[in-house]
Amino acid sequence: MIMKKKLIANNLRLILLFFIVSSLTAFTQTIDSLNTVDSLQITWAKLDTTGAISLRNDWKYHPGDDTAWADMGFNDSDWQKINTRLYYDSLKENTWQGFGWFRKKFDIDSSLYNHPVAFTVDQRGASEIYLNGKLIRKYGVFSKNADKEVTYNPQNIPFVTVLDSNSVQVLAIRYSNLNGEKYYDRYRGSADEAGFSISIRPGNKSIEQKVGDIFFGTFLFTVLGGILLAFAVLHMLIYFFYSRGKENLFYALFAGSMALFFGAALYSNNTHSINDISYIINLSIFILISIMFASYNFFLYAVFYDKMPKKSWVIAGVGAVLSILLIFFITTQWMFNYVFGPFLILLTVEGVRVIILAIKRRKRNSIIIGIGVVVFFLFIIYIPISNIFSLKLPWWFNLAFLYSGFLSLPVSMSIYLARDSAKTKTDLENRIIEVQDLSEKAIEQERRESELRIESEKEKAENERKSKELEEARQMQLSMLPKEIPHFPNLEIATYTKPATEVGGDYYDFIKSQDGTLTLLIGDATGHGLKAGTMVTASKSLFNTLGNKSDVVEILKEFNSSLYKMKLYNLAMCMAILKIKDNKLEIASAGMPPSLIYRKATGKVEEVLLKGMSLGSIKEFPYYKETLELHSGDLILLMSDGFPERFTANREMIDYEKGKEILAEIGSGSPNEVIDYFVKFGDEWAKGHPQEDDVTFVTVKIK
Repeated sequence: MIMKKKLIANNLRLILLFFIVSSLTAFTQTIDSLNTVDSLQITWAKLDTTGAISLRNDWKYHPGDDTAWADMGFNDSDWQKINTRLYYDSLKENTWQGFGWFRKKFDIDSSLYNHPVAFTVDQRGASEIYLNGKLIRKYGVFSKNADKEVTYNPQNIPFVTVLDSNSVQVLAIRYSNLNGEKYYDRYRGSADEAGFSISIRPGNKSIEQKVGDIFFGTFLFTVLGGILLAFAVLHMLIYFFYSRGKENLFYALFAGSMALFFGAALYSNNTHSINDISYIINLSIFILISIMFASYNFFLYAVFYDKMPKKSWVIAGVGAVLSILLIFFITTQWMFNYVFGPFLILLTVEGVRVIILAIKRRKRNSIIIGIGVVVFFLFIIYIPISNIFSLKLPWWFNLAFLYSGFLSLPVSMSIYLARDSAKTKTDLENRIIEVQDLSEKAIEQERRESELRIESEKEKAENERKSKELEEARQMQLSMLPKEIPHFPNLEIATYTKPATEVGGDYYDFIKSQDGTLTLLIGDATGHGLKAGTMVTASKSLFNTLGNKSDVVEILKEFNSSLYKMKLYNLAMCMAILKIKDNKLEIASAGMPPSLIYRKATGKVEEVLLKGMSLGSIKEFPYYKETLELHSGDLILLMSDGFPERFTANREMIDYEKGKEILAEIGSGSPNEVIDYFVKFGDEWAKGHPQEDDVTFVTVKIK
């Protein structure tokens, strides 16, 4: 019997508190309405003090469209008075037809003559704004077809204009919202108004403040939302591993709903589109607010009560019903001001009551949560108090108080959970920590294994792709080399090439002319690999075109010109061109190592060194040639720089003089014997050190 009386008394107190809060909210709305201007005179002192004056009430409205209605002197005395918000539940039948003109006159004193002021607009449609008959702003695109109308909400971003020296100013707004009723039918709770509101503010100062609000709001909403979402995921995982810790579940719901609320608010405050998505997101805000406030109380119950009280289910049920009514049936203005708002304040007060009892009963860590609850409570009551007494504190103070109020609960709740976990020594909580650690390690291990597996598969696929490409490139380059050595009755020819990689940059080729002339080319493209292979391909094509020209210098010059025009960037080709006919040798070179000629008659080696820039590196160069007589038994050795620049592991190089010494020793042998000896010497010299550059030999012996 005593318990029933106590329960009845508690419920009566809650009902009484609800009515008190509702009355306070209604009073707040009344006070707030005093900040709107009907026919009051606006002065600079008043504007600078209040910061913003809303031009909301007593507008004149007329359906139809006539630009003459923007003129200052137009007589609008027979127009209907209307609230520009255009709330559907208060509109008379056929009053608003989706399009029309609105006019409002307001007085200014001389302090505002020729003074810049800022207007801010919040709207749901398309508009043209005229001041004293002059168009000063346009938002959206008008159309008689609702599907083609482009709505735009400037989100109270200020625009500056200068008032003239008339004591009476006239605002005229051409306004259209052909889709408002459609959205009202779909999203009644969030689309109960189809109109606009406009305020007048101090000039540039309001723009600076708005820029600061947008920057800090966007930055902090994004950062705080991300942090809260991370907290929500973490504590949901903790609850997953230890379902008896209901406080983790409610904290996760609280932090997660607040993070999503930040995201929805950020989208709502920064999007200018009026469409289904914007209305759905606005509706979701009310659901998130209900979850946030309810889970805040549930968290306190889970921490300080042995079991969840029955009132928690009442809170959940009332919050769900109010959210549904607010979204689908009852318009936002009345419902939020007189029912939903007071209900949220009531939940805040209930949280204060719970924390006071916890502190009185010396519950562990209750003071930590109590600090956050008190700051949050002060933040909630600060909103109506600031409206009642018209508090005009600095914007940075309001912004700091806003975020401290929002963050006080999640921070204090997080500190409580951290301290509670640190101080708890029970076996069950130790098992929770162990399971959590194992779970996190397993997840991390799985992630690492997955990354390694994926990386391994990527590397394997990439290596296979590269190997295939390199093999194709190698086969293509080999196809560039002559399939067989041309036969000459008085010449014996041998060749050898070994690239340092799959695709080399060395190249040799022959052309046998009808008059019996042998044209021989040996080249070395810069570097090796695919880029060098590209240069070899280009050189092959050019040699087939230019090789039959009689003058070796002319061949080099045309080679150089063609390669330079190709603009192969850092690629170039070193090259030597020889022509042999009737024991006469002509040779020209562009950056190749010296050609060596073994003279059988003397057993000595002649060095033919012709300096010249590599082909394709500069536009023009004066290449020159040398003509020599050949005799029976003489041998010509052409090589790329891969042999003389062959290194050991200790960076010892063979050098060019060594090549002359070797040729003097074996120059009397056959071309193949000479090449074999050079190759063997190079391998023995390197002592297993990898070949770093392509090695190519071409030998020609006079029979």
